[in-house]
Amino acid sequence: MDTLNLKELQLTQDELETLTQLHFSQAWINFSFRLSSLRSFRAFFDLVITEVILLIITSIFCIPIVLIVLRNTRWLLVNNQDAIAFFTVGFGTALAVFLGMNGLFWWRSRIYRSLDRILLDVDRYNDIIQSIQIFQELESHHASRQSLEQQSQLLQALTITRENLVCAMMTDRILRKNQRFLARRQELLENIENNLIALQSVQLPAEASDYQQFLNDALQIALSVRQELDYPKN
Repeated sequence: MDTLNLKELQLTQDELETLTQLHFSQAWINFSFRLSSLRSFRAFFDLVITEVILLIITSIFCIPIVLIVLRNTRWLLVNNQDAIAFFTVGFGTALAVFLGMNGLFWWRSRIYRSLDRILLDVDRYNDIIQSIQIFQELESHHASRQSLEQQSQLLQALTITRENLVCAMMTDRILRKNQRFLARRQELLENIENNLIALQSVQLPAEASDYQQFLNDALQIALSVRQELDYPKN
């Protein structure tokens, strides 16, 4: 299991967006909030920064519009009180629009709850790949035949886990786009079930404790994916 193979097993951002046919980041999915962003400091920080920028942009657009409306209604700025009232109305309008957009983002996020959980599993999977790469670098000077066999078995497990994640994202996309494709969904679920059985059959020697932990992590991801897609979402 060389470094090149591990890199090929990783699920890249471009590949994920192709599979889901959506644009997303740590904090957003297609102009909807990722609820998992509340669990990660980095994603939450990105969300806060984006919200601040959104509020500034909303104010830039709303305040001039309010000014035009006030002038057209003959509410001229003739003294300080009028100026204070103007900025109060302008910022209040911008804030109302900002809150309305956030409400829309939260409402839309319901559609992507399942996908958000799958993407969390993808993150865990990619983290396993990176951990194995680091472990391989540390082990490279004293690799044995037994170690190579263990790596080969782990590669098989990771390949199965990757296929499960791809099937899960395809299933979620089908359900979001058209409920009439439930037959296709069942086919993908059966594929995931078969992969899970194959993954559980992968056995490593008892002394291969480090690789066994990676295998257990891959199995947990597979179980999480199956649980997520076992039942149709409302």
